[in-house]
Amino acid sequence: MLVKTRAIVISSLKYQEKSLIVKCFTLSDGLKTYFVRDAFSNRKSNQKIGYFQPLTILEIEAIHKNKGTLENFKEIKIALPFHSIHSNIFKS
Repeated sequence: MLVKTRAIVISSLKYQEKSLIVKCFTLSDGLKTYFVRDAFSNRKSNQKIGYFQPLTILEIEAIHKNKGTLENFKEIKIALPFHSIHSNIFKS
């Protein structure tokens, strides 16, 4: 089932050489775990590593199977970019 929703990244874990396992809290389905293939690849892709830092708010379009397995992203966008959080000591 194709779902379009907002998600907050809870954690991300490197899997093998080039992949990530990302745990997100979505508005529609609660806590979900996603598999990001080729996140660390050399070629340009629409899935950037910075998207999966903790507490990043994303607009996602994903395929949910609801079988208790890892889900897959179809499209990812940052909903609220944090421009100054890394440079301001009071925000970090």
